[in-house]
Amino acid sequence: MDTQGFRHPLTYFTFGFLILGLISLPAIISYFGSLPIFFKIMIFQVISIALMCLSIVRLQDFFGLLSKTSWALVALLCVIALLNSSIENGDYHLTIARTAMWFVNFVFGLCLVLAFRTLSHKQLLWFMLVSLGVGNIIYMGWVLEDLISTADIYIPNCVQVPGFGNVRLTNFAFSGVSALFFGASIQQSQPKWIRACFFILATFCVFYTIYTGSRGPIVSLLAAITLCAIPLRRSVISLFVYFAASLVISYLLMTALQDQSCGSFNIFARSAEKGMNLIETFSNGRTEIWKATLELIGQRPWFGHGEISLREVVGLRVREAHNSILQSLLAWGIAGGLCFWSLIGMAAWKILRITIASPLDHIPYALSIVCVLMYSMIDGTLYFSYSILMVTVFTSACFAVKPPQVKLQHAS
Repeated sequence: MDTQGFRHPLTYFTFGFLILGLISLPAIISYFGSLPIFFKIMIFQVISIALMCLSIVRLQDFFGLLSKTSWALVALLCVIALLNSSIENGDYHLTIARTAMWFVNFVFGLCLVLAFRTLSHKQLLWFMLVSLGVGNIIYMGWVLEDLISTADIYIPNCVQVPGFGNVRLTNFAFSGVSALFFGASIQQSQPKWIRACFFILATFCVFYTIYTGSRGPIVSLLAAITLCAIPLRRSVISLFVYFAASLVISYLLMTALQDQSCGSFNIFARSAEKGMNLIETFSNGRTEIWKATLELIGQRPWFGHGEISLREVVGLRVREAHNSILQSLLAWGIAGGLCFWSLIGMAAWKILRITIASPLDHIPYALSIVCVLMYSMIDGTLYFSYSILMVTVFTSACFAVKPPQVKLQHAS
């Protein structure tokens, strides 16, 4: 693996900045400054890009990461997004801001790939676990402590978390973290006690999700584990066992906390309150949102409406479509949506190939990516800036891990 980046003294500072920045981002989002969340994240990303370009990234390597087709799709998508800023119903400033956000994430992700390639597999895994795990686990612990100590909580929507809004929206940011820890818990190269610690942390993430009443991450994680059965084969059994064990432990903890909290502030009670109406239980208003979104898409099917808020345009209680495919068609139309999902599809195909070639090396990151993408089919994980940042880091790590080279060659 290339270690040329380590010859530059600034490289150590760059990785230190990345680790401390990713650890502290949840707290910065919540408590520091009055800037919008996406702008705080973009400041961190731009500084990181500058440091990586000074110490690690070379221009020819950067442009060589993607094919000409991929670069053309990126350019076309940016043009479509910017042209939509002039649409009557669109929000000009929001469209410009979100286009810039997507572009900065794209550049940040490519720079991360080159930076991560200077790390060994073990170094990269610990970088991910520390930078994305520590800060989010601490933040989740703080939120849980506050919720458990509050006796008058009944409706999840009434609980607001600084910077994130509704407490259940924090699961957008943290949905991939539990998958990362589950993937790390089956790494045979790690000692058993370390893998046990990873499982405990994964279970804590699952408990947090259940306690805050969010069902999407649980369903998405189960779907991700099921899909990852293709490259994992027998190892996927361990993931299913760990996942089931984490659900049992979380349920027992919920039972133990029943007297300290009101008890209805969790995934089980939220479903039970809706009775046997399965559509209402699992939709929670999404069918209405999707219907309204499809009607808007039908008005401008080819190039979309730009960045608009469903709350302001059609009077719904949400800003976005709760489905990443519908949201991309709403904002960019069929033309932009095809560009966006073509890029996602090409990345997904490559991730599948490299994960099959070296499953245990890639599975912590691939599992996290699939979990977030599956979650985006029923919620806004590809709309909110922090969860977009998370999936960018996961994807960069997955691309950075090189599968083992095959030493045998065909006879000439």
